[in-house]
Amino acid sequence: MISIFLGFTFWGAGMAKLYYEHQFFGWIGPVWLIDELAKYGLGLYGVFIAYCQIIIGYLLVTTRYKLLGSIMMIPMIGNILMVTISMNWKGTPFVLAFLLLLDLILLIQYKDFFAH
Repeated sequence: MISIFLGFTFWGAGMAKLYYEHQFFGWIGPVWLIDELAKYGLGLYGVFIAYCQIIIGYLLVTTRYKLLGSIMMIPMIGNILMVTISMNWKGTPFVLAFLLLLDLILLIQYKDFFAH
């Protein structure tokens, strides 16, 4: 259930950033992130984050690629954290810490895979 929650969270956030006029539900980031980053010449970086969120969200929902998605989510959360800290957003780092905790719970389930 954690992977499904994280998968739909990240998929929805990426879709909301790319297609905000379609009213996708994205609760972990503003739909205007790409426009905000474009002010600083980082619009392409915002698009990159959105596409990566969609891909990681899809991987987390699938059974076969759940491990790959949970590994990819660690640097993605790090990237999002750097954007939120540099833009002085107050509550978002706490939300990201919670999502990182959920991701680490997923990775702990695969500890036998990493031991071999």
